[in-house]
Amino acid sequence: MTFRIKQLVFAVCLSAAALSAAAADYLVVVPVKGKRGPGPNIQVSLNAAPLPAAKVGTAYTYDMKSLLLVTGDPSLDLTKSTWAAVNASQLPAGLTLASNGVLSGTPTLMNEAGASFEVVSTYKSKSGRQVYTIVVNGVALQVVQLSAGDDHTCAVTPAGGVKCWGLNDYGQLGTGTQDNKSTPVDVLGLTSGVASVWAGGQHTCALTTAGGLKCWGRNSYGQLGNGSMSAVKASPVAVQGLASGVAMVRTGWAHTCAVTSAGGLKCWGRDNYGQLGDSAALTNMSAPVDVLGLTAGVASVGLGANHSCAVTTAGAVKCWGQNSVGQLGNNTYTNKPTPADVVGLTSGVKSVEGGFVHTCAVTTAGGVKCWGDHSVGQLGTGQPLVESLVPVDVPGVTGGVASLSAGDSHNCVATTAGRVKCWGSNDMGQLGIAGAPVVQPDPLDVPGLQGVSAVDAGWGHSCAVVASSAKCWGFNDYGQLGNNSTTSSPTPINVLPQ
Repeated sequence: MTFRIKQLVFAVCLSAAALSAAAADYLVVVPVKGKRGPGPNIQVSLNAAPLPAAKVGTAYTYDMKSLLLVTGDPSLDLTKSTWAAVNASQLPAGLTLASNGVLSGTPTLMNEAGASFEVVSTYKSKSGRQVYTIVVNGVALQVVQLSAGDDHTCAVTPAGGVKCWGLNDYGQLGTGTQDNKSTPVDVLGLTSGVASVWAGGQHTCALTTAGGLKCWGRNSYGQLGNGSMSAVKASPVAVQGLASGVAMVRTGWAHTCAVTSAGGLKCWGRDNYGQLGDSAALTNMSAPVDVLGLTAGVASVGLGANHSCAVTTAGAVKCWGQNSVGQLGNNTYTNKPTPADVVGLTSGVKSVEGGFVHTCAVTTAGGVKCWGDHSVGQLGTGQPLVESLVPVDVPGVTGGVASLSAGDSHNCVATTAGRVKCWGSNDMGQLGIAGAPVVQPDPLDVPGLQGVSAVDAGWGHSCAVVASSAKCWGFNDYGQLGNNSTTSSPTPINVLPQ
């Protein structure tokens, strides 16, 4: 304590000079124990700097004490700070924040948009808060080809194996069980030697490099082609009579067709609308039968839910089966149990694909023509939403189309520039365009996709091969997007490895 006295009234250890100056002011310093003055004015805050990105399946560690800002403390010791997430459930799955400020763990779920969470740090009874975001990147499944079914997806890996994911109520994933899977799993017995795979309504078929066919999943109508109509085959079975000599295969809702290396067409499974094309008997077939008039000269085949179409080597299109809204393109509403010519498409067609009740074809000039149902814009011709009994041009894709896929009620094309355009129903986000209307009758670019080599449309989801990686978007209630989640996504996300 320091104070001044006016006059000396006692003497303790003062010099002679000080004693002679009786009238002078003296400064006396006396140490006093007890109360002290105000302590340090400590202030605590957290730096809003971005956190390093994480990656699914890779260990992550970050010491958040590096973000703690403390002022007014001459004896700073950050190890005395304590940390907590205000709501720990908001942290990326697999990560935890310890009380010492270390954020660590192994992320299990991709989140390319970023997971945001609030952190509070306390130091010497003073606290600071800040909201942080961590982007969790995923390692995408490497594929050479993929196919989107109703609610499941399958792909061929660079090693020639097949992996599937999504709904598995009929064993369509080929795992030997009927459990749904939200990440890719190996199909039993098909870890190599597969050229392509196609996912149907509730069944799946694979073409081997030896030209044979194997199918699995629902078989109530004989769609697996193994000579029986058992309800479920949860692992691959050989298709009767097609152990070799197959050039391509396609799957419908409950029927299957294959083009042989000799150019013939065979179909099997459900035939309630004549979609097998073998006769007017409308009899389900559990083994492949020849399609009338197409035992040679077939280049490719495309299937809808209950109708079928083929492209001949001359570039013509023929369709048969259900024709409730003109999906056969022959200017009538009459079902056809045998192939009939599509109006105006007697040449110049490269490929054809069927949706639920619509059909689209890619011309050799790289344009697209569609016909049938247009109630949700699936013909791509804009307004009005009226079906067409004959093919019409899709204005937004008059050239530059490399491949096309018709989903339940939407379509997507991969362009020669490596982009994707989609149109039609968007009620599940299957167009891949955030903010797009539920009905989109004109083709739109899917943002963020470059280097696309193929695209495939399912019922409520779509997938693409992007620089040899698999990406999917849309409906995800059964894990068909393959990102270890059942949350739908209106934009493309990586399919995670197994």
